Amino acid sequence: MLERRVVVTGMGVISPIGNNPVEFWDSLVTCRSGIGRITAFDPSEFASQIGGEVKNFDPTELDLSLSNSFGFGGHNGTLVFRRFSK
Repeated sequence: MLERRVVVTGMGVISPIGNNPVEFWDSLVTCRSGIGRITAFDPSEFASQIGGEVKNFDPTELDLSLSNSFGFGGHNGTLVFRRFSK
């Protein structure tokens, strides 16, 4: 029988409680919520004015030239590579 192997080449997260694994985990273990009053626009005309907004994330850092072959996971991988290979 052939042995199957799995290689984890990186981890990433973009969420209301953290935009990298360290921030995300810290928020989880300290029970920090990412839910609050919406600040990205004026929500006063809506019945609900709370939500989970992703803060401090710049989507222009994603390399969209790979979108047809990699999908969103590939974008995140290239973003991580660029940040840590400098």
